[in-house]
Amino acid sequence: MVQDLEAAVAKLSAEFREVFSLRVWHGLKHMEIAAIQGISPSLVRWRFFRARKQLRSQLSRWFKTYEKGHD
Repeated sequence: MVQDLEAAVAKLSAEFREVFSLRVWHGLKHMEIAAIQGISPSLVRWRFFRARKQLRSQLSRWFKTYEKGHD
């Protein structure tokens, strides 16, 4: 799963990947990310939402497999 997640994150656009990484792996808040990137907090939230949506789509196969194994 970790390799699948890393591969999926690598496929994100640079803007989405950076927001996702700063939020999830570095634990920064939207305001902190906005200050680092020089963009608005609302744009950070939008990019994070879109990154998660793309990751969910790319990893949907894994989640379906996981759910079948835990019925």
